[in-house]
Amino acid sequence: MAQVVRVKDEERAGGIPPSPATRPATEAAEFLRRPVVWVAERIRRTRQFLHEVRVELQHVTWPSRADVRSTTIVVLITVAFFGLYFFLLDFGIAQIVNMVFERFRP
Repeated sequence: MAQVVRVKDEERAGGIPPSPATRPATEAAEFLRRPVVWVAERIRRTRQFLHEVRVELQHVTWPSRADVRSTTIVVLITVAFFGLYFFLLDFGIAQIVNMVFERFRP
């Protein structure tokens, strides 16, 4: 890590390495700068994402109130039908199992 910072510092100074007295200060500044850059990048990416979401939502074709109502009714009827079906199936299987246990009870 220190080698990378030294190379960056040398590039900034035109190939002249910084003096040993200023190198720790430069490393400390780089260390403190990293979280700030990370937060700034995170904020930028979040704003970009929210902008893209807003643009995509403008392209969405939303269903009408009648469409929502009709599909909701279809879903409720389907759920009720399958609920009743599985209840009767479970009840029938339970009765068959009880008959088998009653028949072979000692």
